[in-house]
Order: sequence, then structure tokens, then C-alpha cells
Amino acid sequence: MKKIIAILAILMLFLTACGSETTEETETTDADTTATVKEFEVRMYEDKIDPTTMTVNEGDTVRLVFLNTNPKHFSLEKFDIEEDVTTGVIEFVASEKGAFEYRCSDCDQENLYGVLKVR
Repeated sequence: MKKIIAILAILMLFLTACGSETTEETETTDADTTATVKEFEVRMYEDKIDPTTMTVNEGDTVRLVFLNTNPKHFSLEKFDIEEDVTTGVIEFVASEKGAFEYRCSDCDQENLYGVLKVR
């Protein structure tokens, strides 16, 4: 009788442990791509901007981390970004495919720009 009670107790513990386990996963995926965060360190000098090309997928969150020594005016018109930055972060969603110019509009070089490629 003690053996039956012990077996039933073990069986009850096993069933209780299996029944109370719950996991919840939320994942948003597209058939072709998965949206992610793409981070770029951006430096703007008087005569150059680095990087000159950034490539992301449509739907990605783009995080620009600015590491300037002096304040510079950064613009990415397609995504309505116009900011004076020294250091800091600008984040946006690359919501449209294409190639879009970003600029340092107050640098000494008149045509100082890079290209954001969204595929």
C-alpha cells in the first residue's frame, strides 16, 4: 500500500510540473526578412563623413550613434531628420526601399554626404 501511495505521489508531482510550465514567445517575421536593429557609429569631420555608406533592410530600426568632437548639423531628409549633434543617438525605422543621401550641412566641404541604402 505504501508503494502505491508513493507511486501516486510521484505521478502527481510529475503531472503537476508538466502542466504548470508555460512559455510565451513573441516573434515577428516576414517571409523574406526579419526586422532588426542596425547600429552605426557616425563621425562627421570638416572634410569627410564616416561611414559613407550604410546598408539596411526595409523595416529595420536604424540607430545612429554620433561620436563627433564638435557640433555638426546632420540631415537625412527622406526620414525627416534634421539635428545638430555632437554625441548622442538618433533612431528611426527604414520604412522605404531606396538610396537616400545623408549630409553634414555645416561642414567645410560643400558636398559632404553619405548614402543610406535600404533594400
